[in-house]
Amino acid sequence: MLLLADLAPGTASALLHRHGLNLHLVADAATIPGSYWGEPEAGIIGPTVYARADTPVHSLLHEA
Repeated sequence: MLLLADLAPGTASALLHRHGLNLHLVADAATIPGSYWGEPEAGIIGPTVYARADTPVHSLLHEA
């Protein structure tokens, strides 16, 4: 499973930005706001996608 930490820095943020979304990185072990399934799954509130380094990339894309 590919994690956000496996991507080159700025890759996920640039992809989301092209679609009018912002990426907010949450500290390791912190609660991820807006996560329906709970950590480490990504969350979304408005145009902001929340994720941690251990968030699966497929979860980030699903929320986007």
